[in-house]
Amino acid sequence: VGLLLLVLEAGLDADLPMMRTVGPRGVAIALCGTCLPVCIAAGLGRAVLGLDPLASLAAGCTLAPSSIGIALNVLRAADALNTPIGQLIIASAVLDDVIALLLLTLLQAL
Repeated sequence: VGLLLLVLEAGLDADLPMMRTVGPRGVAIALCGTCLPVCIAAGLGRAVLGLDPLASLAAGCTLAPSSIGIALNVLRAADALNTPIGQLIIASAVLDDVIALLLLTLLQAL
């Protein structure tokens, strides 16, 4: 519930026309920001800790959500929220958290 509220708060602070401009880059950053931690943690869990594939994937999925709340506060404090870089950070963090929620939901279904 808390993660959903943070994503909602970020969406309220987002500038939609600027988000469309940074869209493809935001998607690429979000995919990398989700896939890399999941793959690295799952690989380490399997190779180093000897976990079974599902447990190592679960360990990887716990690292997928980003710290969107911290990013929002830092960007607001620096008056950088409505800049192109600020919107790129917010767009990628929102997408990263949505992907992470989907991964965790799929993992729970397994």
